[in-house]
Amino acid sequence: MTSDPEGASASGTRTPLLYWASVVCAAALILAPAWMLLGNPAVLGGHPLLPALLAVAVVVGILWAVRLWRRRHATLRRSTLRAIGAWFGRVVALALVAVLVWLNPFAYQPPEARAYVDILKPAADAGFLVVILKEPLNLSLLDGNQAGGAIAAHPDVAIWAVGGHSLGGVSASSFALGNSDVDGLLLYASYPLDSLRERAGLKVVSISGTKDGLSTPAKIDASRELLPDDATYVAVQGGNHAFFGSYGPQPGDGSPEVGREVAQAEISDATVGFLRQLQER
Repeated sequence: MTSDPEGASASGTRTPLLYWASVVCAAALILAPAWMLLGNPAVLGGHPLLPALLAVAVVVGILWAVRLWRRRHATLRRSTLRAIGAWFGRVVALALVAVLVWLNPFAYQPPEARAYVDILKPAADAGFLVVILKEPLNLSLLDGNQAGGAIAAHPDVAIWAVGGHSLGGVSASSFALGNSDVDGLLLYASYPLDSLRERAGLKVVSISGTKDGLSTPAKIDASRELLPDDATYVAVQGGNHAFFGSYGPQPGDGSPEVGREVAQAEISDATVGFLRQLQER
């Protein structure tokens, strides 16, 4: 008697539903990552962790499919406990596929990190060093100390500001809180999780859009109690959440009442003005 993870009921008859559930899982592990890798240039242009995970998923799916094909005629026994475990494993596999699809970055401007070039190019043109980080899985919270590498790579730079959009701003604020090398913090449609009021010498600018459906004006206003008393606030009239990058519309966002170029010019001007203030300190 042999055992088979794609096997059958305790009576020895193959369970068709479990077999076809396995087929669906194997196909999902192959097709969803392949669709992301081949159809979204932002995947390969960003941090290597996501394409690596997708490649692993495709390999696992192919091996699973081969195993299913080789044992497609087998009729083997399975205990009730093992059958429950098999179903649980397939649910987990589909959940992992769903997470990978959710991590699929916006593809409007590949790679994802370059979506912020339009906002930050004026700062670079003004003579400031600008470093745009490629975050693992496009989630800055997975590597909150990544900015430390950029600072270490440029020991000639005496004044540093960190910043980020949305969750990127949350990560940047946490980094600024724990690193005295940081002189300034730029929050783009974002706010910190912890209070920065006791962070000595830190200058902060909060730039937000009045039509932001995610980091809403109410949330930005509530964040004032977490920021230093001398923090600067810039409200881009009619701007929404997606206008802080060039990646296209974002689900859940508000409807803008101003052109993207107009809003981004205002964001860039506020950014350059803030950096110049830091430079003059």
